[in-house]
Amino acid sequence: MRNLASMMQKAKEVQNRLAELKEELADQRFHVSAGGGAVEVEADGKGNILNLKLSPDIVGLNSAEDVEMLQDLILVAVNQVRAEAEDARAEKMKEITGGLPLPPGLDLPI
Repeated sequence: MRNLASMMQKAKEVQNRLAELKEELADQRFHVSAGGGAVEVEADGKGNILNLKLSPDIVGLNSAEDVEMLQDLILVAVNQVRAEAEDARAEKMKEITGGLPLPPGLDLPI
């Protein structure tokens, strides 16, 4: 019975730490750029895109190829910032779980 109580206490500690982590991640900001600074994206620690900046040099583009390039740059920047935020989240989860791998498909609610 003592072992069960210990496991329950540990689960409560993890739950408390997860609540703290949610707050920490919500406050973190990640910035990336693509195309030599032509496109910049800012996201929070949850991967929500908060800001997107386009360089004035590329806003006036007219050709279809230029538009495609701009779209590609935006996608690259968005994907990079989301990946950066996800990496930070995964690292925090590793700290909380003590490196204990979670079963595939199981993610903790943060």
